[in-house]
Amino acid sequence: MWFKNLSIFEFLAPFETECDALEKALSDHKFVPCGSSVPISMGWVSPFSTHDGPLIHQAQGAIMIAFQVQEKIVPASVVKELLDEKVEEIELRESRKVKKKEKDTLKEEIFQTLLPRAFTRNTVTYAYIDQLKGLFIVNAASSKKADLVTVNLRKALGSLKIRIPELLPISMILTNWVKTNEYPQSLTIEDQCVLQDNEDSSGVIRCQKQNLLTEDIQSLIDTGREVVQLGLSW
Repeated sequence: MWFKNLSIFEFLAPFETECDALEKALSDHKFVPCGSSVPISMGWVSPFSTHDGPLIHQAQGAIMIAFQVQEKIVPASVVKELLDEKVEEIELRESRKVKKKEKDTLKEEIFQTLLPRAFTRNTVTYAYIDQLKGLFIVNAASSKKADLVTVNLRKALGSLKIRIPELLPISMILTNWVKTNEYPQSLTIEDQCVLQDNEDSSGVIRCQKQNLLTEDIQSLIDTGREVVQLGLSW
């Protein structure tokens, strides 16, 4: 499986939970589909995309896990439309204004009525524990989704001592690659980049079809511009 996004955490101490113990801990918080009157459900599922598969997969010093969230989708516009109709009916029949507290009660009743017939939306977030490098990697672009996984893993294990690692700004790394012509061997610098003035973020130079290792580009870096975007081949 390819991870399209990376939310990276580092363990403050080696992750030493045995696989059997981890499987047991996750199984105690296994995903159960929403009941007819339950708006949301979440829990651990098999990373093999099978309902009855193991909840962990270990290979080459890493352990993959998966967390699923299932939500009932009740469109707010439908609830509002039915609520407006109900309020209008009461006001005409009883010749009185429906107050906010009563509206809130009616809204909740309508929501609960629609819930058993609602569509469900399923989201599975994959993550893996890198025991060799002491990292926890979540396939999530948003901190909210990553935190949902870490919070529930901590809940299952009772403790999860991790932190967000201190990272160099990406512009500093890319600028150093272009300036020194030293970068990972699996990559090739292409012919396009974006340079930004490190004192004035509105000062931007876009380079297309240029040899980025020439003196012209190097002089721009020497005068205080940073590479904020860089064309690379992998």
